[in-house]
Amino acid sequence: MEGLSAGELRSPAAPLPSPYDDGALRDFSLPRRYTLVTIPFNAFLHNLTTEDQLATLCRCRDHLAPGGALVVHASLFTSPEILSSTNTPILELETVDPGTGHTLQHYDTRSIDPVNQIQHSTNEVRELDRDGPLVSSRRTETAVRWVNRAEFELLLRVAGFTRWELYGGFRREPLDVEHQQMVAFAWKD
Repeated sequence: MEGLSAGELRSPAAPLPSPYDDGALRDFSLPRRYTLVTIPFNAFLHNLTTEDQLATLCRCRDHLAPGGALVVHASLFTSPEILSSTNTPILELETVDPGTGHTLQHYDTRSIDPVNQIQHSTNEVRELDRDGPLVSSRRTETAVRWVNRAEFELLLRVAGFTRWELYGGFRREPLDVEHQQMVAFAWKD
């Protein structure tokens, strides 16, 4: 078994139509089995319930060939700055659009629900003309539910994985220091 080819992922000339919606991680079905399935950059954290988390892990396991690996990247929400978010807009990025010369500002307004382990974010991109007045503003809202090591190991076990390794980063650092990422490898035996 093999991974998707570059052409199957995206064609620059004609993007592939997507049959998926917001539930794509929970209920996708593909005809092939793969040696590698990845869930990059916090995508797993958009599963806001235990049921959705388990459904995602089960679907991924079902799509692995024997011996295949699932790799999940998730931020750890241990930072005091994140956990003390107070619904105040924070300027995350400011850059200049080379095509228009306009300034683009990305603000993230976070609120934390520590009991349910959910971070709600309102992201706003503001476009300012060269003299400073606002040209446009676009907002999106999202929520993520963070998981800790013990919880994620339990999710993997319940989803049918029998072997996994969790690390504190992409260089397989130990998962024992705050402010790191969690990178999980789980294999289908």
